[in-house]
Amino acid sequence: MSPMQFQFGFHMSFVFAEVTRAYVSCVFGVTEVGLSTAIYGASSLLTSLFAGKMFGRLGRKIPAAVALTLNVGVYLFYILWVPQENSNVVVIYVLLFACGIIDGCMQMVTSVMAKIVFPDTTDQAQAAWTFWCTMGFTVTFAWSTALCVFVKVYIMFGVLLFATVTHGK
Repeated sequence: MSPMQFQFGFHMSFVFAEVTRAYVSCVFGVTEVGLSTAIYGASSLLTSLFAGKMFGRLGRKIPAAVALTLNVGVYLFYILWVPQENSNVVVIYVLLFACGIIDGCMQMVTSVMAKIVFPDTTDQAQAAWTFWCTMGFTVTFAWSTALCVFVKVYIMFGVLLFATVTHGK
């Protein structure tokens, strides 16, 4: 359970710390950061609402699969795309929209999983969920200026694969 929650915090903080700095403000200017993060937030909100309704009908595997598929695609895009001054700003909007979908799905998957693992102690489940997500945030912000973005993307990819393999075990 904890690797997936760690990865969730890792992903969110990467979007806030690295994507806004390395992909949005560096290429398109700081004026695009607000709209970009608003697109991310709106996408996450709508996905959370939709994923919450989906859990009742289809379980948590479909939102988890959607998040995993999009996450792999987004990380591959980070690796392959070289932002340039003439890049279209719509590309970053679509990228952050996809990141919001990942966030919305993973928020539902990881919080529901914590309650499944600890059915009698939901307070402890919520505390564990918050702890591991915050650890993901802490690591990402701690190394924010120590590593280049390209290296961080590979590390994020590795953490995602590890979290996926150990999910539910």
